[in-house]
Amino acid sequence: RNQDIITQLPLPTTVVDFWRLITQMKISLVVAFEEQLKTTDSTIGQYLPASQTEKASFPPFHVNMGTLYQGSDWEERKLIV
Repeated sequence: RNQDIITQLPLPTTVVDFWRLITQMKISLVVAFEEQLKTTDSTIGQYLPASQTEKASFPPFHVNMGTLYQGSDWEERKLIV
């Protein structure tokens, strides 16, 4: 049965909880709106690798970016957790 989860972007103190939720519930798609807020809103934690070559670590989770597709007003990132 399909399951959907709606959550806010993680706070700096809840990034590990965010990835725990994603992995425990076996989520395969995360849709983030207002992604540009990450650069201006300090209440949003860094939860993705900054670039395709960078690895992000949130022990015990490690996140790598597999591929990145960009449109004029969207990005699709395939992540390996």
